[in-house]
Amino acid sequence: MSPEGNKNSPDSPPLLSIITVTLNNATGLERTIKSVAAQGMKSFELIIIDGGSADGTSDLIKKYHNVISAWISEPDHGIYDAMNKGMALARGHYLNFLNAGDVYFNDSTLELALKSEPAIAADFIYGNIVIRESMEEEGHLQKARHFEKKQLLKFGTGVLCHQAVFVRRQIAPGYDLKWRFKSELNWYFDILERSIPLKIMHVDEPLVVYSLGGFGQVNFWANQREWFRLIRHRFGWPVIFRYLLPVRLLLKLPYRYKWIRHLLFYKKLEFD
Repeated sequence: MSPEGNKNSPDSPPLLSIITVTLNNATGLERTIKSVAAQGMKSFELIIIDGGSADGTSDLIKKYHNVISAWISEPDHGIYDAMNKGMALARGHYLNFLNAGDVYFNDSTLELALKSEPAIAADFIYGNIVIRESMEEEGHLQKARHFEKKQLLKFGTGVLCHQAVFVRRQIAPGYDLKWRFKSELNWYFDILERSIPLKIMHVDEPLVVYSLGGFGQVNFWANQREWFRLIRHRFGWPVIFRYLLPVRLLLKLPYRYKWIRHLLFYKKLEFD
């Protein structure tokens, strides 16, 4: 199916900038592009930041040139460097980071997240997700927790999913490349501390279908070590023990190990 064009006038910036970073994942990238193109709300720009893939990604980007507003294909210093490049190109009122392979829950997701009256005044909008093992399997619903500092200290990035976040571009800081795995968590703390008061809206619906097997899961133990280092760096050792982070690490093991996940009961959802 040929995608519809989505070019926004320079005089009227889009409501949303969707930033998709990718590296050697042409199959997943095409899935993401098709999900974006199918959205009923068309006031968006899609920005692709490719880390210099060698799997035909550039040809795929050219194939969908009517949907993609801007793209870069060059080596970078990791996923957060790529996200910073995307932000530098963005013109939208809101930013959303939808990684290659992830898709919106349905064709009305952007309308649901951004077109309500409360959303117009919000600085930070986030929703729930559906997590799945693979494209062939059903997923389970994971509800986001309340977005606040205390919850982030207790649960880290388990509070919400980055792909299901829409943040006003003017308040979005750059990602600190000092943190290879946890720059996202550091970014959340920066937003909460630098943007006061912050108008937050939680959409209590699934917004994104998130596939396991990404950067954080593959590098699970390095990811968790950096979580401890970040909390210690920003808040000191006492916070690590006050919020029982070593115990909470054990609760994250199902995220890393499939056999543990399958021992647990998840609410199943059907989706297209």
